[in-house]
Amino acid sequence: MSGEIVGFLLWLLSAWEVFMGWIILSRITGARRSGKKREIVIQWGCVLGLGVLLGMARERAFLSVAALLVCAAVISAGLGQLTKTGWRVVLGASGIYFSFVALLDLALALLYRNWREGLFMSSLEPEKEIAWNLLLYTLTRLWIVIIMILAADMWEDVREKLVSCRNLLLVLWGILTLLLFRYETALTKLESDPESVWGILECRSC
Repeated sequence: MSGEIVGFLLWLLSAWEVFMGWIILSRITGARRSGKKREIVIQWGCVLGLGVLLGMARERAFLSVAALLVCAAVISAGLGQLTKTGWRVVLGASGIYFSFVALLDLALALLYRNWREGLFMSSLEPEKEIAWNLLLYTLTRLWIVIIMILAADMWEDVREKLVSCRNLLLVLWGILTLLLFRYETALTKLESDPESVWGILECRSC
């Protein structure tokens, strides 16, 4: 699979992830959806721009916490202009969404590793493993679609609960971010000692 095709598919999956995040977060925060040009520009600017950012980051590494933090900040800034829910709710919910998707990616990757070795060894077997990485990303985002469908009638109740515990949202996001940082650090050591790193990942998942 050529680098151009891989890059396009990663961008497409990443833009899809950001788009779903925008829909979920706009419903949770009660963001205006009047269809005005300014709102459309903000939404699609975030979706396309952050899709490119995440796609480029995932060409280099399976997990990039820095890219996730940028996504949470930019989405929060965009939605913050369209809602009066409060910046703590918007920022906390955005951060938790992107962290949750990343953790789903890692969880599926660990399940995959039980029957196939070398998921993260893209630098050693790029042609062999990239298709599986793309498949994992796709499956995770399909789970998000299912969650969106199942939770379609719950957004108003969720918003009320999040507003009442907005400080807790930020704390939870901070915890998830630290956890992802530890996973990212472990993954960077994979090429030098694959088996020990997989042990670290599995122990932290217990």
